[in-house]
Amino acid sequence: MRKKKRDLVLFYLYFASVALLVMTPTSSDDGRILGIFSFDGHLEKFLNFVLLIPMPHLLCRAYKSLNSYIIFLLGPTFAGLVELLQKVIPGRQSDISDFILNSLGYLISVTFVTARKSLIETRV
Repeated sequence: MRKKKRDLVLFYLYFASVALLVMTPTSSDDGRILGIFSFDGHLEKFLNFVLLIPMPHLLCRAYKSLNSYIIFLLGPTFAGLVELLQKVIPGRQSDISDFILNSLGYLISVTFVTARKSLIETRV
């Protein structure tokens, strides 16, 4: 039970961190997020790709009985929701390439998590 609680806490900490990062308005002066982070160009695209990579792993640990199809759909759904919300947050921009990169990173991660889960289940 203790491990389950830890896994839930890790998932919700990750989720809250991502939500804070992507939903915080940028300061109008210099485009910084939380007054600290400023990303542009290739670094921004790379960070969009890796942002959701931990999510499937943490989801599977926190919710072991979650259906594979739901896990598959959660990342792109979350990425789409983020982009829709960023349209209405002052100082934020919505971009289809962000959605694609978030989803791609997530779906590649789902592939690895699913393969690992299958290997573990075949060994048992």
